[in-house]
Amino acid sequence: MDLAHRDQLLKDSIHFVGNNEVEGIRVSSAWAREQHIYFVAQFSKECKSHILDSTGTRAAFTFDTKPHEKIVVRVGISATSIEGARKNLEVEGPHWNFDKYLSDAKSTWETALSKIEIEDENKDKKSIFYTALYHSMMAPNTFSDVDGKYRGMDHKIHESDQTTYTVFSLWDTFRAAHPLYTIIEQKKTNEFINTFLNQYQQGGELPIWELAANYTGCMIGYHSVPVICGCLC
Repeated sequence: MDLAHRDQLLKDSIHFVGNNEVEGIRVSSAWAREQHIYFVAQFSKECKSHILDSTGTRAAFTFDTKPHEKIVVRVGISATSIEGARKNLEVEGPHWNFDKYLSDAKSTWETALSKIEIEDENKDKKSIFYTALYHSMMAPNTFSDVDGKYRGMDHKIHESDQTTYTVFSLWDTFRAAHPLYTIIEQKKTNEFINTFLNQYQQGGELPIWELAANYTGCMIGYHSVPVICGCLC
């Protein structure tokens, strides 16, 4: 486990909980100038040993294993707290059956991609279409915890009964992706707009290129406005 990887660390911690769990904090600065990630990771088998390096930012784990034995790792993350990460893990990762997670993921994507059905004898065209549809569903990402708590643009913890989202690359998405969402993701579109309004109230402006409760200041324009107006028409 390497918390020092990638961007500048502002705050970090790794804490071992018993012999099969580790929790911690990673606050970093890069494109998002203050990005908070809290995590809880659990192993399906107890560690034989675990160590931290001298910086406290890297951890290593060893296990007694038989040939071809597999160890499953469940990880919960949150932008609010370690407690939030633990709650997310309990709800979203409640078991150790990897094949069931795989099956559930396939079923979820099958349902999502079947929102639009096309017929074409050319399999390449169908593959291109559904790959593009899949890409349109990669973001925005759920940002709130299972209990409704989320980190606001003021970096205070707020709570909502609606899902809060992050990763709004609106300069890229206002022309086509968001109009598509008004057709195939109407409930989420309302939640996107409520997220915009909360970000305005908490940070003083509508999002331009929002990432992890940060205004990145990337790209020109104010493209949350046409997304909102497009839903009012």
